Amino acid sequence: MRNLVGQHAAPVVDLLSCTNLEGVDHCLGFLGSSPDGLGLDPRALGNFYFLVLRSGVTPDTRSDAGRPGARIKA
Repeated sequence: MRNLVGQHAAPVVDLLSCTNLEGVDHCLGFLGSSPDGLGLDPRALGNFYFLVLRSGVTPDTRSDAGRPGARIKA
């Protein structure tokens, strides 16, 4: 898994939130091209999140994750 530190927070948090509630296929359809800006395979990223979500992992962001320009800190 690629290090997400420094990536824009919005697509990461959106995918993380969605896969917490729905399946990966639904989320990728729902989010459209939003995760594409990460430069990662959105399916691999969605599957990764689906597997680790049960551990309670959440990304730490610089500023509010919903604000434009917010980035992953840890």
